[in-house]
Amino acid sequence: MIDVAESIFIRMAEEMTKQQMTIRELFLDYIYEVDIESEFYEILEPQSLLEGLRKLGIDDMTQKETTYLLKVLSKPELNGNIMMKELLTIMSNFGLGDQYEGMSSPELQESPDLGARTGGKVDETDPESSPDQNTSSTKKKKKEKLMDLSKLDQKSVKIMVMLMLFLLENNLTTQDFFEDVIYQQKVTQKTKEQVIDIMKSADFFKVLAAKGIRKKDTEHVNLREFLQLRPAYPDLIVLKNIKRTLEQMADNEQFMDAIREDVLIGDE
Repeated sequence: MIDVAESIFIRMAEEMTKQQMTIRELFLDYIYEVDIESEFYEILEPQSLLEGLRKLGIDDMTQKETTYLLKVLSKPELNGNIMMKELLTIMSNFGLGDQYEGMSSPELQESPDLGARTGGKVDETDPESSPDQNTSSTKKKKKEKLMDLSKLDQKSVKIMVMLMLFLLENNLTTQDFFEDVIYQQKVTQKTKEQVIDIMKSADFFKVLAAKGIRKKDTEHVNLREFLQLRPAYPDLIVLKNIKRTLEQMADNEQFMDAIREDVLIGDE
């Protein structure tokens, strides 16, 4: 899916370069602002995106190409609309220098080669510094964003509880458990750079099965989406998200009571 969308982004970049046009100029008549939790974001509707592409001369996309492109860009939390900042960021990776102004909150900036182990730079949602980064004692540590455990379905909770038990019983960290499939991705947050540990979602579920957490290595969509890097990259899971989820579950009395009573333990 990402490869198909990437081919469209390349065509867009080529056409805009030829016509000496920026993304913002192309969609200027279609952009509008929305207020989300007191923050303003520029939004583009899917049909407006397609209309802009037709104006650009890209009017021969197949149904498959259209569907995949919109799946990559559309945000369910925005009723299927497209965040302009994210589109600008993606296109900047294809050589277009149209920079977004007025960023009001940190957002992930996604690189089209993110799935490859190339060390390309992206912006990560969580701006927490890496452990080896020197931090002034006078600076306050930014409060870490909590994972919304209510989004986990019963099967996802069960998998994570079984993982937690395995780690406790074997005195392992998440880093130890997934060490064979983890790779590092360089990210940048404003002027800071750090490296995050990441893995393919398929590898995540394969390791769970190989170590007896699950009987099968099939992906459970709810858990994959909960731990993924971003919706545009559903096949990438962030190790830190796994760790934070387990930590929050451990701090949740309901989860811990269920573990003690073996309510969630059993065959899938």
